[in-house]
Amino acid sequence: MKKNNFFKLIGALVITLSLTSCVEDKETYASNISSKPIITLASNNITVNEGEVASVTLVADRTYKSTMDFNLEILSGATATVEDDFSVDLDETVLGNDPWNGIEGYLVSFPANQSSHTISIPTLLDDVAEGTESITFRLTMSGNRNGVITESSRVFTVNIVNQVQDVLSLTFDWDQ
Repeated sequence: MKKNNFFKLIGALVITLSLTSCVEDKETYASNISSKPIITLASNNITVNEGEVASVTLVADRTYKSTMDFNLEILSGATATVEDDFSVDLDETVLGNDPWNGIEGYLVSFPANQSSHTISIPTLLDDVAEGTESITFRLTMSGNRNGVITESSRVFTVNIVNQVQDVLSLTFDWDQ
């Protein structure tokens, strides 16, 4: 009889403890997001001449104690291509290797205790006369998810205006 009462008491204690929580009911996901810095772009449309560097500036509404990671993705439909028209000097995030969102792109690390961070996208001067080329990028939270990007700052476009050079360039290929 005493064993049954003991088990009933333990069972009642377990049920009571399972209905209580260490987290206050007032705490929600939204309150956790609002405590993070809000990131915006200084400009969503950047125009540069071929051979110049496109500077994309991210601005935080307040500094944060540690780095903030974002993924920079090149969207399809661009008229400019990587290595032919521009380069991205950031670490690549290969599909499947980024455990946070699995999107191919480049890792942007916003430094700790900074209110702004600039991403440099060098464009390449070629000798082909062509129209203005464009690339559209998307920024998403990644990695440590310490910063929140505003909806209006997630997508931006870089336009590369053709620049004609007057210098003759010759390429010799001795392998053929």
